[in-house]
Amino acid sequence: MRNFLKLTAMSLQSQMYYRTSFFLSGMGLHGIGVVLFGFISLNYSLIRLGIFRPASMLMCLFFVLCGTIICMSSYLLTNSLVFWYDAGGRTSIPYMITEIGSYARYPIMIYPKILQFILLFVVPYAFIGMVPVMILTGQHMLSLCAALVLISLFSLLGARFVFYRGILHYESMGM
Repeated sequence: MRNFLKLTAMSLQSQMYYRTSFFLSGMGLHGIGVVLFGFISLNYSLIRLGIFRPASMLMCLFFVLCGTIICMSSYLLTNSLVFWYDAGGRTSIPYMITEIGSYARYPIMIYPKILQFILLFVVPYAFIGMVPVMILTGQHMLSLCAALVLISLFSLLGARFVFYRGILHYESMGM
């Protein structure tokens, strides 16, 4: 079925439906282990911080959803740029953005202001790690939650826009 998706031109919503409907069928022991380790380490961290409550667990699920949207949107947007900047199918833009995102593993306050701006607004990977921690610890909770939702939605809509503009720009060879 996965080869079917590579060969068929279909809408983004249809592709996401097929990919999520086959999520569990394509998930092996490695994927189950990663999810289990993440769940255990998340609960352990919440217990150690003294904030293990049902509300914090629901917030963590919300953070995972928003982080997934931001990551998928970033990957979709940067890979959609290949419609315009194709170098024989090889472009380094997605790799570059992923490497910039690796800086968000650490608190962004240790970086210069320009890199903080990039990690917060240009490539919003700081909203995956640092901002949820700040919300869980009670720092600027309402404003950061609103910003997280807005950045997630903006990322999703921006990636969708670029993808569909790229589809309009796409010219198939031999058809």
